Amino acid sequence: HAFVAGVQKLLPKVELYSDHRCRLRHGLGCTMEEVWSIRYAKKIGRVPDLVMYPKSHNEVEIIVKEAVEHDAVIIPYGGGTTVSGALQCPTNEVRCIVSLDMSRMCRIKWVDRENMTACIEAGTIGTEIERKLGNVGFIMGHEPDSYEHSTMGGWIATNASGMKKNVFGNIEDI
Repeated sequence: HAFVAGVQKLLPKVELYSDHRCRLRHGLGCTMEEVWSIRYAKKIGRVPDLVMYPKSHNEVEIIVKEAVEHDAVIIPYGGGTTVSGALQCPTNEVRCIVSLDMSRMCRIKWVDRENMTACIEAGTIGTEIERKLGNVGFIMGHEPDSYEHSTMGGWIATNASGMKKNVFGNIEDI
């Protein structure tokens, strides 16, 4: 409660959800075990206690500072396509777990033609990156299998590899 109060004091309009459906959606990825659990298990393991949607880098900083101050755990959430188990909450974790959904941070802030670089926010989905870069005459070239649903932040967090890696390299090369 103190964590939520601290965040809401500094960010009164922050999107925050605690309903079961939203928490479940943010607590499971696409591993075989997680898909099986969704379909057949009588009980699902630990899921986040809260889901927050920051809209800017500044909001992320504020949420992280409050989490540190109030000993809350943050699990970043992109497209939810993970097959690495990155969204799984430790069953023995007693602290508040917050899923920080980056989907509201989906802008390409700038493109530098001379240096062939761009500043792309973490919640931007692959197809949107290609569409937006295409509008200014560029491509990124990174196409993992989850391209339509996965995000820039998720690619970086998992060292994602794409179908065109032999041409453009993996995400860390790009």
